[in-house]
Amino acid sequence: MEADVIEIYRRTALLLHLTDEELVGRLEDTLEGLTSLRVAAHLRRCSVCQGRLEFLQSILTADVIAFPDRRSRLGEALNVASFQIDPVLAKAALTMSGKDFKDAEGWFYGRMYERNDGTLSISIASHATEEAGSIVDLFSDQMPGWQRTETFKLEGEEIVARFVLTLEDRRQLPRACQLRCRLRHPDAEPSE
Repeated sequence: MEADVIEIYRRTALLLHLTDEELVGRLEDTLEGLTSLRVAAHLRRCSVCQGRLEFLQSILTADVIAFPDRRSRLGEALNVASFQIDPVLAKAALTMSGKDFKDAEGWFYGRMYERNDGTLSISIASHATEEAGSIVDLFSDQMPGWQRTETFKLEGEEIVARFVLTLEDRRQLPRACQLRCRLRHPDAEPSE
């Protein structure tokens, strides 16, 4: 009778799937005694646990993918850029043209134009799609405290941040105003 109970226990133990801890112990060769024997016996019979073991092994041996550096090349390019708002834009609405700008290294490009209602549209785009979701602050050193914020949104194969400066914004800003940008990640604290 006792031999039958032991045999039932042995078969039941082999049928129970292995825990993640047991599988990691097998991979790291830290299992001892009966646990090591049971895990080895179970893996010979169970394709589910064999698959889980292979999956865990692929995770433990995979190359680590680094997130983009907090100060990406796009961020560096945007952080030194400035855009002149000047009276030429008033004429641009009549000719349906605008003012295009880009950085010297090609990290971003943009377009600024006056709309029919007098508001000013500014679009900033880049092919650095890994920055989708990053925040762009538009500000002016000439007007401390004035800032507009948008998020880079993925549109096809590029990211775009669109700003609309209202008539009130335009009244607040000096006529020949220099606008600047700052790129920050969503989890970063806003700068002043």
